Amino acid sequence: DIDTKEKYRVSDIKVNSLHNIGRYNESINAALDFRRQLGLPTLQKKQVSKFTIIREFIRVKRLLKNKTAEDIANLPDLDNELYEMGQRMNEHLAHCIHQIEPTMFPL
Repeated sequence: DIDTKEKYRVSDIKVNSLHNIGRYNESINAALDFRRQLGLPTLQKKQVSKFTIIREFIRVKRLLKNKTAEDIANLPDLDNELYEMGQRMNEHLAHCIHQIEPTMFPL
């Protein structure tokens, strides 16, 4: 069986390659599939409602209520490799989702 780091490298190359040749749907599907393989919470590839966007905005606003930029900058580094790989896939998703389904990520 292929280890997780190697699967990440393969998925990373696949997602980037598909994005670069303009196959955004396939790129999104590959990134979401990898997140599912990691067992991380994964969004569905569909538009979210305006209510969900507003609800998530309020949630994030409350979480950051008394935090300064310095507090946020001083948060500990992410030390779980699975979450780190999942976050990198989210970054890839952010680049192509705005062209296919701009309201997929609530915030």
